Parts: sequence; structure tokens; C-alpha cells
Amino acid sequence: MTARLLKNGFISFEQAELAGKPDGTPSPPRLAEILGYFGSVALFVATIALMIEVAISDDFLFGGIDNIPGGFVVLVGAVLLFAIGYRLTGHDEGATKRSGGLTLAAGFGLWAIATNLLLLELDAADFTPLLIVVPIAAAAWWTYQRHQSVPTQLVLFFAAVQILNAALVLIQVSEWVSPQDQVIRIAVSGGAPEFEWLALVFGAALGVAWVWFTNEARLRPRNTGFAIGALYAGFQGLGLFQTDDGWIILFAAITGFVVYSGITWRSSVLLGIGTAGLIIFVVMLISILVDEVTAVSVALWFGIPGLAAVGYSLFGMQQLETDAVTEE
Repeated sequence: MTARLLKNGFISFEQAELAGKPDGTPSPPRLAEILGYFGSVALFVATIALMIEVAISDDFLFGGIDNIPGGFVVLVGAVLLFAIGYRLTGHDEGATKRSGGLTLAAGFGLWAIATNLLLLELDAADFTPLLIVVPIAAAAWWTYQRHQSVPTQLVLFFAAVQILNAALVLIQVSEWVSPQDQVIRIAVSGGAPEFEWLALVFGAALGVAWVWFTNEARLRPRNTGFAIGALYAGFQGLGLFQTDDGWIILFAAITGFVVYSGITWRSSVLLGIGTAGLIIFVVMLISILVDEVTAVSVALWFGIPGLAAVGYSLFGMQQLETDAVTEE
């Protein structure tokens, strides 16, 4: 029963461990867990350092990289972390299994880097990103199926974003840029590349879908799925608003969906993100409707709805107390 409540997100793993084992013995110490976390990150960093030493030339911007030897170095590190993570996630104890989830995620990170390096010179026109994402998506699915945890769900979402981007390139909504060219562009321009508005719309749809699938018990852990989907959809809507004021309508719809879902599905995570969305929405309205923003105007725009919201909460609390007294 405890394991089922934990899997469905009704209790935290700390609460599950406090309940103890069926025979009443306490949960194991966390030393193995922290060592697993540290070891995974340390091996990841060590592998990247070796890759840089092998693949990155002194004249990177003009000399390029030795992608094949660098890719094999990262691939070895990925296989090592996958093997360790597979072993750790096969353990019955929660602390050890959680560290295994992070180990698998670290292995996936190296696997994704190795795939991009080894297929760096692949040129199949618009099919290029799709061919690259296939082994990445397969590894992400295996990682998530092996152990459904916070790190592995992040891995799965990363793969979903990459699949979406590859599909957008295939239908010629976006233009594919190799990772090497992206790094060079950022180094030269000093900023991240701009995205097409339609790509941001699809991204917002992916976030909303992620929240929906989480509620349908297709994705676990529950709170993680809600947080990933709602935040991603909100950031895509915010990015669209920065391109044109009219996108405030989409951001309002996303925020309304998150708030309604939090109320309907009894999720504090969604309600918290929805609250942040409402604050940002008010800021958007101020930027559109107020010509000269002053402290007084900000106080009015936030103070009036704030008082109304708190007043409703107090009224609702009073009604609940009255109903409780009546029932007694």
C-alpha cells in the first residue's frame, strides 16, 4: 500500500520511509544515496573533461572538433554509468534506487552528447535531426522504464522536446542547426538563437499535454510531471508574449488551465505554478495598459485583486467554520 501511495504521488518518499518496512524496521541510512549522487555527477564531469581534452582543438571556432574520438570517449562513460545505474535501480531499498535514477540520467546525458558527436557530420537534409534523435529517444524511453523518478522523467521530457524539434524541422517549420554551429553562434553573438513563433506554440502544447498525461497516470512521479509540463508551457507562452502583446491571450489560457487543473485534480504544485502565472499575467497587463508605470499604479494593480482574493479566502474559511458548528 505504501509503495502504491508513493508511486501515485500521494505521499513523499520521506513519508514512505518513516512508515518503515512491513516488519517495522526503520529505513536504511542515506550514505549510499549521497555517495551515488556524488559518484554519478563526478563521473559525468570526468568524462566531459576527457572529451574536451581529446576532441576540442585550441582553435575551436575555426578548427572544429575531432568528433569521432571525442564521441567514443563519451560513449564509454555513458555505457559505464548506464551499467552502474541499472545495477542500483535493481535494488529494493528506496535510497539506493533513487541514486540509481540520477546515475541513469547522467548516463543518458553522456549518451546524448556521444550521439551528437558521432553523428555530427551526418547530412540527410531535413531528416538529419530525426535520425539523430532516434537513438536518443530510445535511450530515454529505456531509462524511464527502468526507473520512474524525477531525473528519468526529466530525461524523457528532454527526449520529447528533441522529437518535437526534429518533427518541426521535417515539416519545415524550423531550420536545423547543428550543436557545433549553435555553440559558435552563441560564442559570436553572445546570446541564444531566436525561435520561430510556431515552434513556441507547439512547445506550449507539449507542456499542456505533459500535464494531461500525468493526470491520466501515464507519467510518474505525479508532482514532477505537473511541474515540468506547467512550467514548460508557461515559459513558451512567456516567450511568445515577448514577440507580440497579443500572445497574452495564450498565456492567460495556459495559466487558466494550470489553475483549473490544480483545483480539479487537487494538486498544490499546479496551484503554486498557477499563482506565479497569475502574478506574471498582471505584470503583462501593466506593461500593455499603463503608459507610465509608477509605484502607485503597481500598488493598485496588485492591491485591489489581492484584497479581493484574500477576502474571498476569509469568507470561505468563515463558511467552513459555520458549517462545522452547524453539523455539531
